[in-house]
Parts: sequence; C-alpha cells; structure tokens
Amino acid sequence: MAFLQGKVSWATVALTASTGKSVGGMKAATNQVVKVLEFRATHDGNTSGNAPDVTDLYRVTYATNAPGTNSTSYTVGKKDPGRAETVQTSAGITWTAEPTVITVDESYNLPQYNKLCCAA
Repeated sequence: MAFLQGKVSWATVALTASTGKSVGGMKAATNQVVKVLEFRATHDGNTSGNAPDVTDLYRVTYATNAPGTNSTSYTVGKKDPGRAETVQTSAGITWTAEPTVITVDESYNLPQYNKLCCAA
C-alpha cells in the first residue's frame, strides 16, 4: 500500500513542572491511517541533577479538542513534495486545553540536559 509521508514541527514549548502538555498531534482523515515513523523531543536544561522528564507518545480519540480546537492548526507538510496527492491528515500544535481520551502508547525518561530522543 502506498502512503504519503508528512511532517509536523513545533517550536519551543514552555512546560510547568509536573503538568502534562500536548505539544503536537495529528488526526487521520476519514478512512485513512496515520503511522508515526519517528519523533524527536529535545530539552534545554543544563543541570544533570534534575529529574528526568517523562516524554509520552500517545493515541488520542480527540473526543474533545481535536487539532485546531484549543490548539493552533498546522498544515502537514509532504516529505516528498513531488507527489501529486494531498495530505489530508489534520494537525495541531500547542494545546491550551488538553484533548481527552488519551492512551499512553510509549513513555521515555528523557534527561533534561540530553538533547534528543526518540524513534517510534
């Protein structure tokens, strides 16, 4: 089965200690699938004694607050711009109110002074 590869990016997001925050999300178009091939998370901390950050990759039904609702809408870019098809997946970044019905798929303990994490 052929598929389009898309890319969603987000800028720096300020976090509050012990408070989860959705920073980027995608919602598949009807009768389509979104497959996450890779994601990256970085931190700008510089103290190795700080507790690790828990970075979660999760599945969301978007029962409330779908991309574009209480978040900034984001147009998914094609990784191969030469393909004629249009990416129909919707995306959002920086939610002001969290989506509901979240299921954690994977969790990563990422040191705050470490710069890069993860491949899905």
